[in-house]
Amino acid sequence: MDPWGRTTVAALVEEGERVLEGAGIPAARLEAEVLLARRLGVERSGLLARWTDPVPPAAGDGFRGDLHRRASRYPIQYITGMQEFHSLEFEVDERVLIPRHETEMLVDAVLERAPREGPVTIVDVGTGSGNIAVTLAMRLPGALVFACDLSPAALDVARRNAERHGVADRVRCLAGDGLQPALAEGLGGRADFVVSNPPYIAEHELDGVQPELSHEPRMALSPGPDGMSVTRSLIEAASAVLRPGGWLFVELSIGCADRALRLLGTALWESVLVAPDIQGIPRVLGARRRA
Repeated sequence: MDPWGRTTVAALVEEGERVLEGAGIPAARLEAEVLLARRLGVERSGLLARWTDPVPPAAGDGFRGDLHRRASRYPIQYITGMQEFHSLEFEVDERVLIPRHETEMLVDAVLERAPREGPVTIVDVGTGSGNIAVTLAMRLPGALVFACDLSPAALDVARRNAERHGVADRVRCLAGDGLQPALAEGLGGRADFVVSNPPYIAEHELDGVQPELSHEPRMALSPGPDGMSVTRSLIEAASAVLRPGGWLFVELSIGCADRALRLLGTALWESVLVAPDIQGIPRVLGARRRA
C-alpha cells in the first residue's frame, strides 16, 4: 500500500508471488510480474520504475483474475496470448499447442542446411500456431513454406502469425492429414525439407504429465494408444514428397529414438542422425533422401 492506502505495484507482485507459490508454480515471482505488466500495458522490465506507484483498481482486479486462472494451472501463455519462439513472438490460444524451446532445434537443423539465398521449399506437418513455418520463412527470404494441419482452427492461428510477421505470402496453410495436403498441391518429389513436431505422447501417458497440458489440444499431444503412430506414418510418406537429397527432420519423444531409427530403411535414407537437446535427451531425428 502507498501512504493513501492504495495498492502498489510492489504489493501486487508480492501478493501474486505468494498465490502462485502456494499453487506450486516454480517461477512464481517471474510469472506474477509478467501478469501484472500485461495488465498495466508495460514491459516486465518497466515494473521496477513503477514499483511504488498505485495500481488502478480495474488493473488490479484483472491481475487477480489472471492469478486465479494461473493458480488453477491454466497455462500462462494462454492467459497472455503470446509465446516466444526462436526470438519471435507468436499468438497462441487453446486451439494450438504452446511452442516449446526444444522445438527450436527443428528450425536450427533446417537453417544449418538450407541456402540463405535462393528458393527453398519446406513442408511443415502439424504446424499448429505456425511457429516453425513462420520462423523458417522469416529466416530464409527465399523460402516457400507449406504449413499443414488437420485442424482448421489451428490453421486460423497460423495464418494470423504469418500475417503478424509479414510472411503470409510465403506461408501457405493447407488443411489435411499428414503429408496428404502437400501431395495434393503437387509437391511430390519437390520439397527440400519436411519438418514436423508430431503428437507423440501415448494416450496412457497423458495422466502423468504436468497439469497445464490438460488445457492444450489433445490431438496435438497424443496420436492415441501408440505414441509412434504419427511419426511412423510421416517417415513412411516423407520420401514421396522430398526431392533426392532433401531432408526430413522430426521431433522425438523421450525413449523413442531407437524405434524411429529402425523405420529408416537404408534403401531410401542416408546421413541419418539423432540430435540431443540441452538435457542430453535424443530429440530430433534427421535423414536425407537418397538420390
